[in-house]
Amino acid sequence: MQLDIKFWPKVKDEFLFDLPEGKKYRMIHKYEIKEIIMPKGEKDFAKIRLMAKRKGILTRSVEIDEKTSSQQTDFEA
Repeated sequence: MQLDIKFWPKVKDEFLFDLPEGKKYRMIHKYEIKEIIMPKGEKDFAKIRLMAKRKGILTRSVEIDEKTSSQQTDFEA
C-alpha cells in the first residue's frame, strides 16, 4: 500500500503500533491451520461450517528499511 503522508499517523497507530520507526515497511502474514474445532452438539451442517473455529500458527514477517524479522503466535479464531 502506498499512501499520502497525511495518513501516516493514523496508519502507524492502527497497524504498526508495535514496530519501530522506519520509512519503508513490508509485512507478510502466513496462517497455518493445524486443526478445525467443530461445535459440539450441533447437527445442522451449515451452522457447523459457520461456527467452526480454526486453530494454528500465525507467522508475521516484517521488513523495515530492508531489515527483516519474524515472529510466530498461536491463534484460535
